[in-house]
Amino acid sequence: MCVFCRHLSWLHKDVYNKYAKYHSRPSASLGQLSVDTFLTTAEKKMYSSLNPRQKLLTNSLVSNVIVKCGLPVSVVDNPDFRQFLADVDAKFSVPCRQTVSYSILRPECCPEILKFVLNILKFQWCPEILA
Repeated sequence: MCVFCRHLSWLHKDVYNKYAKYHSRPSASLGQLSVDTFLTTAEKKMYSSLNPRQKLLTNSLVSNVIVKCGLPVSVVDNPDFRQFLADVDAKFSVPCRQTVSYSILRPECCPEILKFVLNILKFQWCPEILA
């Protein structure tokens, strides 16, 4: 048993029982669960990474705010922006800029975003200026 699991089992029995229940299930059907799923407090329960609302808000944040508004990816790490999103939906867990850059904005994950960006670049490129 790992040190983390032993700590949970000794000092946080209810959290450990919840962890053990989810850990005993086959992970292929649930997808990857984060440690936040088990360690958030009851008062401030966040959406899990597999929750449809979490996925919807994350996709909307990336496609509408970052891509279509042209804001930098680093805006998601701004404390004031995070506070704004917490005011909008307190359960929404804002992804960090590394997650947005390396996991969400990859072309194979979001072909519609890639198509949108390519359309913008196609209209912004003016060959007559180069002549």
